[in-house]
Amino acid sequence: MADRKRRLSTHPEDLRSAKRQASNAHEYTPQSNSQLANAQNLSSTLVNAARLPKNQKGPVARSSPRWNSKLRAAIHQAAKSKPRFLFKPILVDSEDLAKFSDHGELVPHAVTPHNETVEDFFSHPLEDMMELWHCCPAYENYFTQWTPSMFKALRKALHMCHADGAGHDVHLAILDTKRLPSSNLTIGRAALQKEFEGYLGDIPISSSSAYLVYGIISQGAFCARPLKALNNKHVASGLGYKLLHRPLDILKTSLHNASPTLAIDIAKEFGKVFDDDGYALPVIVMAIATLCQDRDSSWPDEEALVAEIVTALQEFPIESNWKHDSTIMTAETHTFDQAADRGLKLLRALADRRGTGRAVKAVSVATTDFDSLADGMLQVNLAGKVTNGQSIATEDTTSDYEPVSPASSVPEEFENTCSESADVATHLPAGLMDDETKQNLLEAQKYTPRYLFRGWHDSSGGYRGLNTVDAITPLAYFKDRRAGAASIYDLSRDQLRQMCFRHLKTDIADDFKTELSSWASSLRVAINFSGGSPGSYISIIDTRALEQQNIIVHVPKLEFLQFWELRTGAYPHEYLAHGIIDGSAHKAVALEAFTKIGISRYPPWTALGDITAREIIAAKTVADQYGPSFGTAVLIAILCTRHRSPDRWKSGIDPSIFTLVASAISEYKVPQRLCADDTILKDLVYTRGYGDVEQMIRLLRAVVDWRHGKGARGRKQSAKWNDSATLLLSEPSADAAEEPLKEPRKRRAMRRPRK
Repeated sequence: MADRKRRLSTHPEDLRSAKRQASNAHEYTPQSNSQLANAQNLSSTLVNAARLPKNQKGPVARSSPRWNSKLRAAIHQAAKSKPRFLFKPILVDSEDLAKFSDHGELVPHAVTPHNETVEDFFSHPLEDMMELWHCCPAYENYFTQWTPSMFKALRKALHMCHADGAGHDVHLAILDTKRLPSSNLTIGRAALQKEFEGYLGDIPISSSSAYLVYGIISQGAFCARPLKALNNKHVASGLGYKLLHRPLDILKTSLHNASPTLAIDIAKEFGKVFDDDGYALPVIVMAIATLCQDRDSSWPDEEALVAEIVTALQEFPIESNWKHDSTIMTAETHTFDQAADRGLKLLRALADRRGTGRAVKAVSVATTDFDSLADGMLQVNLAGKVTNGQSIATEDTTSDYEPVSPASSVPEEFENTCSESADVATHLPAGLMDDETKQNLLEAQKYTPRYLFRGWHDSSGGYRGLNTVDAITPLAYFKDRRAGAASIYDLSRDQLRQMCFRHLKTDIADDFKTELSSWASSLRVAINFSGGSPGSYISIIDTRALEQQNIIVHVPKLEFLQFWELRTGAYPHEYLAHGIIDGSAHKAVALEAFTKIGISRYPPWTALGDITAREIIAAKTVADQYGPSFGTAVLIAILCTRHRSPDRWKSGIDPSIFTLVASAISEYKVPQRLCADDTILKDLVYTRGYGDVEQMIRLLRAVVDWRHGKGARGRKQSAKWNDSATLLLSEPSADAAEEPLKEPRKRRAMRRPRK
């Protein structure tokens, strides 16, 4: 077995012997000439792991003395945070970065009869491991790359399919990290790079959600199934759905307004494909975590949904060690992926099956965030058109494991994750409000869109001066900014209920001074509420920039306050913001700017088909007045005030149209943190009856992917962002003022030159 796997000690005589045996056996399939050349170039680096230090005549020690104990301990500690199950797409040809051996093992790309892999990661000289990050992707010579998200693995598998029917060449693999020996170091890529931070100079730390597994992976530790098996019609048998060419079509098109039972049944059918090797349950759980999409009022609440899922999966056996497995049961496990994290929480609930009642009631312990089980899997764009190899899609189309890095080294969705009940109270905001109401507000805030609009005039709110271009001031703070509550969390639950109810009913009694202001996700609604007078304005806010000081919540999400006097789902257009809105997160422009380009107080909702260059030019004259921070959002919102062809927003955006939009926003900011904003990347925002909001979200997705997604660096270097606007948007407009275009800045090299 040791000879077959070609895992070598660092003794020179063993190295030479194993090389001869591997070469004679021709154990692996021949490589292409280019790959053999690459492998031979890498062989010296790999063999250096077994070299003798100067002045040493005996064998090399198992661990190089250049590794200090602190660094080794830190890497071992970081490796403990790996998830129990990982996923990977595998393309069965010579171009993939990992492949199967004749014995069913999964082998890193560089391991050939001419290049051997050292058994222990720490047996490599420290200098060689530091070079992993300077000659990217050199780590793939030692590691295979995995993801905790089954959806991401499936999505990348689809990208590997070059044509319909090619699925038999692509496999989806699931790995049980508990079945790996200690020699297969398994660690998050970002975590490993972080431990090397002091040695990397100016190389930025990645926030990738990928995990790296060192060395050759034995057949018993993973299970792989061809994509063709997932595309088989039996997957949909008895469900009444026609399975199309690709395995995710059923997930993408068949679950709108479906019941939880149907979602569970479909997940079970996919799990059956992995049942022979005992991986059915984790596959089912990860599928459910992303299948529960488009939930409406007919679905059960969070607690009942978890109970229903746990009950439906009772037939599947659970290994006894799950209940004591820290990679499942503790918060130390880091997935850095929302869908995978929620699937892991469902695994916890299943492992704690005997105490299901306790786990379900203690939502903060095991089921936090299940109200957002709708994660990603239905958002893959399978029909987006391609220009120059790039998919211009309205859905999440990143084909890599690595999301674009937010400003922080830890993704936004993971920063506040906490699953221990004792820690929940510690992390809740300070204030007199009870913890349950605080948690309800924080949960409701997740569904607030990134951008909101407000139409107002001089007398809005009943008093002149409440609304200005500098600030939106609720009446309670008008005469004294300290008169109202400094934070919404300083209100009791009853005070909050009464304030929201009286504000919504426009109570003008002398004894009531609201601390709230009203906003809308729809620009059409905001324009309508502006009043249409010459002194009217349209404000926009960035809710993420305000979330620490202004809690902003969709009115229907306040049902936990039990407004018995209001009907369920009332005020679907309205969002309530607490406190004074001011600063750089707010910008107001006169309504006159909108009317000049033909947007009326009641803009018609008629199908116009494609967006035209003239419309984009006109929208840009208004967007420019909002400045670079809000220009992109405003321009897109204006383009979406009229109904477009549904196919444009469901399947993808025509490349020529999108090129016009991309050129128009070339001078505006598209914050990198939008790449981690669920309200843009996923269907969390309420859009029923507000088609302009849905269109805006989908177009924002495409813009974020274009500016920060895969291939964005090449697009920027080709000067498409800064010098194409005058070429593409040359149609004259009386209201469009030309401005000199800025020269693109030269990018400084981020990699340290190799010596």
